[in-house]
Amino acid sequence: MSFPALLCFDPPASPCFDPPASPCFDPPAPLCFAPPALLCFDPPLAPPHIPVHLIRLASPWGRRPNPPESLNGDWERVQIPDVVTKQANDSASLSGSIVYRRTFNRPTNLENQTRVWLVIESLIGQIVGIEFNGQSIEVLDSFPLRISIDQRLQLHNDLRIELAPREGQIGLSGPVRLEIED
Repeated sequence: MSFPALLCFDPPASPCFDPPASPCFDPPAPLCFAPPALLCFDPPLAPPHIPVHLIRLASPWGRRPNPPESLNGDWERVQIPDVVTKQANDSASLSGSIVYRRTFNRPTNLENQTRVWLVIESLIGQIVGIEFNGQSIEVLDSFPLRISIDQRLQLHNDLRIELAPREGQIGLSGPVRLEIED
């Protein structure tokens, strides 16, 4: 398949002609033959395709305060997105952090070279910690979070995300999923 190409120069030195609307020119600028040059395609070429399989980590999620309010530490069943807001008349709510927990089995048919990523789209609060199968994972506070877990996957997996409140709110506000790259 071929694409029409425009040879674009930046910065233009002298006008030669006005180009048609194109991703090369925003706003449209005269085309000049002076270096440096950039070859642009109209329509733009897509980046190389990497097959990705998505697995949404939807229900069931567990949520409990940390430290647990009871000795048995029961997990409350919640669905993501889940956001808890501090009530004005409730001094006890959001006094500490909240831990979210999701268990899942290893995806089938994974090859040795297959990459598996845990993706957390968004959250409200501050990350206290993320544990995957009992191992702490260091993360940057930028979203979406994309964490490589292919070397940590087991037959049965346990994901825990601990959050501290920020401005009276806390929770997983967006989807959490696995991305599998062949």
